[in-house]
Amino acid sequence: MKTIFSKLNQKNIWFNLSIATALLFSACAENEIINNANTIASKSSKSVEIPIHGIVSDTEQHKDSYIDLAIDDDEDSKWLAYGDEIYVDLDLNYIQLIDYVNVSFYNGDDKAHKFEVYALVNGSFEKIGTKTSSGTNTKLITYDLTNAETNILRFKFKGNDVDLANGVNDIEVWGTLLNKDVTPVSTQNAFITDTSDADTGELRLGLSESIAVGKMAVTISKEATQDGFINLSGTSTSRSNALIDIRIDDSNGYEFTESGASVNAIANFPSFVNNELVDVVISWDATNAASTLVSVTIDGQAVTDEAFLSESLNQIAIANGVKTVQFRLGGNSSLDASGAGMLVDNLKIYDTSSGTDVIVFEDDFENYTVGYSLDPDSAIAIPVANTPYKNNSFQATVQPTGTIVDPVIPTVPTDGYGAPDAAIGDITWKNWYLSVPIDRADGSGKATSIYYSDIEANDLTDEERTYFDFNTDGSFKMNSKFTGYTTSGYYESFASKYCRTELREYWKGNQTTSDNWYMDEGIHSLETTLSVQKAEGEGKVYVAQIHGTSGTSLSGVELTKGPATVKVQWYNDNIILEYYTIDGVVDGEWTSASGTVGKVTVGEVGNNKFTIRLKTEAGKLYMAVYCEATGLDTGFVEYYDYLGNGYEYQNYFKTGNYFRHDEDYTSVSEVTLYSAITYHN
Repeated sequence: MKTIFSKLNQKNIWFNLSIATALLFSACAENEIINNANTIASKSSKSVEIPIHGIVSDTEQHKDSYIDLAIDDDEDSKWLAYGDEIYVDLDLNYIQLIDYVNVSFYNGDDKAHKFEVYALVNGSFEKIGTKTSSGTNTKLITYDLTNAETNILRFKFKGNDVDLANGVNDIEVWGTLLNKDVTPVSTQNAFITDTSDADTGELRLGLSESIAVGKMAVTISKEATQDGFINLSGTSTSRSNALIDIRIDDSNGYEFTESGASVNAIANFPSFVNNELVDVVISWDATNAASTLVSVTIDGQAVTDEAFLSESLNQIAIANGVKTVQFRLGGNSSLDASGAGMLVDNLKIYDTSSGTDVIVFEDDFENYTVGYSLDPDSAIAIPVANTPYKNNSFQATVQPTGTIVDPVIPTVPTDGYGAPDAAIGDITWKNWYLSVPIDRADGSGKATSIYYSDIEANDLTDEERTYFDFNTDGSFKMNSKFTGYTTSGYYESFASKYCRTELREYWKGNQTTSDNWYMDEGIHSLETTLSVQKAEGEGKVYVAQIHGTSGTSLSGVELTKGPATVKVQWYNDNIILEYYTIDGVVDGEWTSASGTVGKVTVGEVGNNKFTIRLKTEAGKLYMAVYCEATGLDTGFVEYYDYLGNGYEYQNYFKTGNYFRHDEDYTSVSEVTLYSAITYHN
């Protein structure tokens, strides 16, 4: 099957969802059937619940969303998306006959939710129901649909009769199990360009062991601007020494680049079509080192009448079979500044020596972030962590199938100079939770935690809004005062326990306090932009921190305490850095009490907007401060080598309004948070 690929045309792409982040409450079944006008409708008594394989989407669009909570059968989870056209596509794994769906809505007892249901039929979505919930309960309600056979069921949520919040408790799909196979559709691929004269664009996979008898299957596409190459090699990766090197000539289509005339004479290559996705299969048998046999199939068409001898000029290099797989585009002298390129997808390498296909390696490129580089040494894009591809890969990035986008590169403070990179309101809420100085609902005396779903849904109580709320310009109000309710419990004043309205980082968005990072390698950074309008009493507010946690250290030592390792304080118009050092540390425990505090007054910011950049790189602490109004622009300054001095804690970032005042219940601090972004590599 041929599928047309175009970077401007996405008509063949099934899944291009626009998903917002969401809420969800539990649901109970109810024997009520709602049709389009909320009238009683019939459904088949033979229908069974159809398993939902997952929610399919662009990885980048869903990476910060808990959209899968809509199908998790968890009564304590919640999901909500805000908007009048919020798409959710359910993957049923096989083509099934759809009869009806059960849906329960958050706040379904006082809001009538509107939605449409579509089925993917013959490559396009067809509407099979327009629905409105009763607005009388939050239980599972049955909505009858026009029967349709599909493997993808799309919901388009359209808000409710009060606002555009689409709160979903749970979704069930019912019908007849047909289990008809469907052709998998990839939504991401590796895309190779050649816009630099530093090297050809290429993607190289190095296998752990040579494969003497094997097979490679891959889907490719190329734009008609440069030549492309598919190369299987042994110990030498040059075209002349390769086991086989296929050239996709910009003018002449497919051809063998180093094979003899006898092979070309019997070659039966299909016509090359620009931007067309085709399947390529190459098999080989190197058990006879003097006569390695190769066969090639392109788009289901064998290109030679029978397996042919490899024309490698170095038979010793291919004596053990295939060790390296390469896909290349263009050359140093044939650059293409337009960004046109070669697509690689659904790569599978098999060992067939046993007579059966044993997968040695496979990659459909679905599990990477769009825009990331598959070159582990990339200097122009963020490389995929633990990439399986060799470091002489070059200009190969992950892209959505059917379109080419600029690399989605996280903002990385490199030199620390200048204005903030983030826009106002730029916060990925799933990577944080918020603490406010209000007693918890259980009366424990501990400060209340507000999680990302409630913030994104703007679902806050009036009391919570006195400490945290949304400003009209997109920034956030973060006020604090001493109430006695702290993160460690309730304390009377003068106890040196402080109250805060503060964000605590969840590095990977797992929403657990075990979601932390070590300083031992890589880069970890926070860029946070704030302004302090008021700090009564002693006038001290901690606005950013790197906080350690207790637990097992890198060397296996159990640590009982978690120090506030690095604290950035606003004090009487100035920014002051406090950082704990090894001096005075007792029994290896870094604590706020035992360690020596390094303290540096960095500069004046007043009540103006300022940006703090905290960074650890290979275990060393750096900080930069910028304030346009006062002319403060320090760039990154190295302050301490934590890893070199034996610091082995896990860590997380904090930012906000940690108010250092407990003398009375009237003094307040007022902070505006404009943005907070983190980066981990």
